[in-house]
Amino acid sequence: EDADQRYIESVLESSGFPMEDVEIVSYPGCSQIEAAIVLGSFLREKAPHITLIVHRDRDYLPDDEIDKFTQRLKEKSIIPFVTVGNDIESYFTKAEHLAAANPPLSVVRAQELLDQAVEATSEKSKRAIINLRTGQAFRERNRGGSSPDHGQIALDAVKDFESSPHTMARGDLVLGSLTALLQQEIGQNPQILRMTSHLDVPEL
Repeated sequence: EDADQRYIESVLESSGFPMEDVEIVSYPGCSQIEAAIVLGSFLREKAPHITLIVHRDRDYLPDDEIDKFTQRLKEKSIIPFVTVGNDIESYFTKAEHLAAANPPLSVVRAQELLDQAVEATSEKSKRAIINLRTGQAFRERNRGGSSPDHGQIALDAVKDFESSPHTMARGDLVLGSLTALLQQEIGQNPQILRMTSHLDVPEL
């Protein structure tokens, strides 16, 4: 779903994909999968040797929504790839990956800098959770659900973030702060996108 394909490219390559045989195409709107389903039907008929994978960021969606999304694709013989974290960038916010990509940075020091970045962007992450969950609540209302409770959404977002900051932090926001911290630490531009074994995604 992302226009910036560098992150998905690194994840795919680190997961063993032969990149010379891979074509990555962005599609507009993470909730609009009709075009992917149409493409999947076309490929099954015209190019059955090709496998279609659809990537979507988790974006703090409830598990039942993720299940609906993945099941619909599987029914059309399309492989879904929903991020474990809340966005594709979250795969790059691992201390082990950062240390491996930026020697001689240690895992311990990388974790310390990561902790700082998560804390520095905590308010922005909370705002992102609230906005994404509010959007989901409006979509549910449009399907016949109840009106969104903005206050409860905000309270739950803050509670969920504070109970597990690293899990709930927004990866793209953390990376922005983390890149600056790493640059100060190592005295050069950090290698965030460098392929390492720590980017390997078993389900891929």
